[in-house]
Amino acid sequence: MREIKFRAYSKIQKRILDVVEIRFNTKCFKLSDSQWYEFDEAYLTQFTGLLDKNGREIFEGDILRTEGIDNVQLWKVDYEMSSDVMGFSCNCISGSFSSCHNEVWDEGEVVGNIYNPPELLEGKENSDERD
Repeated sequence: MREIKFRAYSKIQKRILDVVEIRFNTKCFKLSDSQWYEFDEAYLTQFTGLLDKNGREIFEGDILRTEGIDNVQLWKVDYEMSSDVMGFSCNCISGSFSSCHNEVWDEGEVVGNIYNPPELLEGKENSDERD
């Protein structure tokens, strides 16, 4: 059974913090900065239960990087809930692949998250392709 945990991107502080406590009845949560936030003041992301190739926890909203023989791919981790599917998936945000395959979870490396400025992710992708 996977550990259930969350982190949140604080819209106020512009950074990601661990969630310490959630109170659904009052729609607020406490972050590791000891402050209480209302649900609309931060974006909650859930732990997938998986680790990247370096042992780093993978959360919803993270960007994973994989290296092929001749290319680098970036993948966004999403949580999907529909009548057919409920769980985590990853979708390619660079290159020609559209959906995740097992190698992404096994060999991927967390390089950022959707809250990073886009130019940081572009810089990582571009610098990796030049090596």
